[in-house]
Amino acid sequence: ANTSADDLAPVSSEHGLYLTSNLTVDGDEFDRLYLLPWSASASTERLPLIVEGASDRSGAPVLLADGTVLFAQCYRENSVGDCDLLSGMLSDDGRSITAVRIMPEPLNDIEWDQHPAVSGDGRLLVFASERFGGKGGSDLWWSTLRDGEWTAPFNMGQPINTSGNEITPFLSYTGDTLYFASDTHPGMGGFDLYCSTFGDGGWSTPRPLGRPLNSNADDIFYSTITGSDTSYLASNRDGGRGGFDIYRIAKPDTLPPPPPPPPPPPVKEKRLVLRIIAKNAYTLVSIPAMIQVTFGGEDLLLAEGAGKVEVPLQMGRVYSMTAAHAGYENAVESVRSGSEDDFYRIAVDEGEKLVLLHEIHLVPVAEEERKIYAFTVEFDFNLSNIRPEEERKLDSAALLLERFPHSTVVISGHTDSVGTVTYNIKLGYNRASEVSDYVNTWLRRKKITLRNSIEIRTYGESEPVAPNRTDEGRQRNRRVEIAIVRNR
Repeated sequence: ANTSADDLAPVSSEHGLYLTSNLTVDGDEFDRLYLLPWSASASTERLPLIVEGASDRSGAPVLLADGTVLFAQCYRENSVGDCDLLSGMLSDDGRSITAVRIMPEPLNDIEWDQHPAVSGDGRLLVFASERFGGKGGSDLWWSTLRDGEWTAPFNMGQPINTSGNEITPFLSYTGDTLYFASDTHPGMGGFDLYCSTFGDGGWSTPRPLGRPLNSNADDIFYSTITGSDTSYLASNRDGGRGGFDIYRIAKPDTLPPPPPPPPPPPVKEKRLVLRIIAKNAYTLVSIPAMIQVTFGGEDLLLAEGAGKVEVPLQMGRVYSMTAAHAGYENAVESVRSGSEDDFYRIAVDEGEKLVLLHEIHLVPVAEEERKIYAFTVEFDFNLSNIRPEEERKLDSAALLLERFPHSTVVISGHTDSVGTVTYNIKLGYNRASEVSDYVNTWLRRKKITLRNSIEIRTYGESEPVAPNRTDEGRQRNRRVEIAIVRNR
C-alpha cells in the first residue's frame, strides 16, 4: 500500500482500501485517489480512481451507504475556494466517481475546506476549514442534512478547536464519537490523534488515543469500520517507506480512560437580580427614563435618566416600579417575585449573578389615539425562508397596511442562541429582510405605497422570549416580530 510518496486518508470499503497519494504521474505531482483492492495482488496493484471532470488534486474520501462519496478537490473549475468539498456517486465496481458536483455555499467557503467525515445515517457532516470565524488556523466545523440540503456550518468551538490546527475528522457510525488530529491539544508529537464523545448537550474534552496510534511524529487520518477490530491511520513516523505511510493497527478493546475529574469548585450562591428596562411601547426602542423601585413603601432605587436599572431580588415579595420620561405617560407596575404567573420568564446566568429580565413599556403622550398591531412569524433552525403556514400572518399584516398606508412598520429579526453572535446578527437580519420582501411584494401587487418605508432591525440572540435550554424555547426565539403603528 505504501510508496515513496505521501500516502494518506485510508478508508476501508467493500471494494478495498481507498487512499490518497501524491505520486508523480506524467511528470506532475498531484494528490490523487487510489483503490487498493482486497485481492491477492493487492500488495502491488493500485488502481487510480477516475473522477468525473478532473482526477488531479483530489483526496480524503468518505463513503455513504447509498453510494454517495464526499471528497475534497483543489483548484477545480468553477470552485468556490482554493479547496472545496465535492459529492458524487461511486460506480458499482468502486473504480470511478460520477455525477460530481461542488457542494454549494455556505458549506464551501472562499478559504480552504477539506477532510469531510459523515455519520452512518448520512445526516451529520464534520469537516476541516480555515474560514473566517474559527478559533485558530484550521478548525472543525459541522453541518446537518435537512430536507435534502446541508445547513450553514457551525464552528465546533471548545473543547474541540484550539488556537492551533484541528484536521482529519472521523465520525463513528452513530455520530456520537469524533476522532481527529490536532497539533495543539496536549500530546506526544506534532499532530496527534484524539477522541471526543457527545453527551449532555456537548462534546467531551478530547483525550489522546495514546500509543501505538500516536507517536513522536505526525499522526493523522484515523479511520475504522463499525464492528471491526482494525483501524487505519497515516503517519510520518520513523521506519516508513515515504513521507507519510498508512498503518493498520488492531483497535484496542477500550479507549484510554479519561483522566480523573478535578475536585468540584466550592459552590457559591448566585445573587438574584431584577433588571428593568424602559422601552417605547410601540417601537420597543429603549428610553432613558427615570425608574423608581419600591418595596413596602420604601425606595430601593431611584435612577434618573438611566433607562435600565438592577435591584437585588428576594423571592416571595411584592415590588412596585414606576418609569417616567418626558413625552410619555408614566408607567406603574407591581410584581410578586417567584409566583407561578411571574411576568418575567427569561433568566440570564452572568457568572456571579442570575439576572431576571423585565421590560416596562411607556406609551407616548401625543399618540394615545394610535393603535399598535403585532405579528410574530417563526422560522426553522438556521433558515430564513418563510414557512408556508406562516404566510397567512404576513397576509394579514399586509392587508392591514393596505387599509392604513400611513402606518409605521418595524420588522425585527431574532434567533436562538446556537451559533456565534456575529452569525446570529446576520441570520436575524436575513429573516427580517425576507419578511419585508414578502410584505412589499404583496403591496406592490395591490399598487399600495406606504408613506414611511419599512424599518428593518436585527437583534440576533440578544432578546429571547423563552429559555434556549429546550427545543420549544429555541423555536419560540427563532422569530421575526412585526410592529405596525396605525397613525391618526
